Amino acid sequence: MSGWAPPQGGGGSGTSGVTVLGYVHLQHQELAGVDGGAMVQNVWSTRTLNTKVTDTLGVTLAANQVTLPAGKYRIDVFTSGQGLGHNILRFYDATGAAELALGITHFMGASNSRSNMRGEFTLTVESDVELQHLMANAAATPNMGKSQALYAALAPTAIYADVMIFKLAD
Repeated sequence: MSGWAPPQGGGGSGTSGVTVLGYVHLQHQELAGVDGGAMVQNVWSTRTLNTKVTDTLGVTLAANQVTLPAGKYRIDVFTSGQGLGHNILRFYDATGAAELALGITHFMGASNSRSNMRGEFTLTVESDVELQHLMANAAATPNMGKSQALYAALAPTAIYADVMIFKLAD
């Protein structure tokens, strides 16, 4: 998704006829050789979001939460993980203590794999929101992505979560 932009410089209609007013592209980035972080079994773990790749909405990103203004949104998420077993993603409103979008159940074995989620939601007030991940595996070292240090010379940045949030016209 990197490098993608809605038509007409931040607005326009997509193929579904929905008008996109703006968007923010967030990622969890680490230096090559650094893993994506640990998770705890049967607990919603907040995924790291530490980089704004593009932001036409003017949002704030701090402490793995993004502050979104009231409005209607579409979200597309891809994350990596390893040893998570059955797992699921959700987008969570920390301000209103409410689930906004829920992904489909995935299974991740011992090798790196990914989970994804797509959804739409409406915020009635400005809210701090975050990406959360739940895993059911009791593996000794489940994590949010295993570094591939072998590729450090070619790809010095490891990306463990990629999140696109589109603000839609009502």
